[in-house]
Amino acid sequence: MDPRLDIAAITVNLNVPIFTGFAANSRIQKARIELQQNINERDNLKISIDHDVQVAKTISVLLYLRWTFRKETWNWLKMFFTKPKKKYAAEQVRKQKSIRLKQI
Repeated sequence: MDPRLDIAAITVNLNVPIFTGFAANSRIQKARIELQQNINERDNLKISIDHDVQVAKTISVLLYLRWTFRKETWNWLKMFFTKPKKKYAAEQVRKQKSIRLKQI
């Protein structure tokens, strides 16, 4: 045989993808976006609950202040109208006594 005709052939069958496509990257990106949306929803819910608690506290304080103001106003009005009433009644008693004394 002719040495020039000795040819050895080695073949390697590699299956390396040159382009994997955007499917894997898009699924990863979609999962990250969904995670961020869940985190945002949780944070918004926490903020909403904290706001509702603060509004409830404010309303309860305002109601208490309104109640105490009305109570103090009522007491002041009772005092304001009771003193003249008692003074008028005492004046009437004195007049009745002086009329009785004059009749004697």
